[in-house]
Amino acid sequence: MFTILATLLTLSPSPSRIDNINPTETFARDPTLIWLAEPEYPDLAFELRIEGAAIVIVHLDEFGKPLTGHVTRSSSILFEEAALESAMKSRYSPAIGIGGGPVPSMVKVPFTFRIR
Repeated sequence: MFTILATLLTLSPSPSRIDNINPTETFARDPTLIWLAEPEYPDLAFELRIEGAAIVIVHLDEFGKPLTGHVTRSSSILFEEAALESAMKSRYSPAIGIGGGPVPSMVKVPFTFRIR
């Protein structure tokens, strides 16, 4: 049996990472994780009894749909694909701008892979 934990943190957008996002934008409401696609524990990591973590940055459009994502940190390359795939299949609510409408945003989704 294993456990995978994920939480959602909001990041300020960076113009060097994504186009058409104002890096100084303040949100009236941050994007939120609605549903987490359960990542599969990597077979090799499970066989070797390796536990670890990965952090994925996901760029969301104004509807909360994941556009792109990348792993920014992981304890092992074994966890990167599972974390990225999960983050991109998950569902998010969009950020709401100060003007009241949905806006593009980025989120940081950390994953912890543990064997029980």
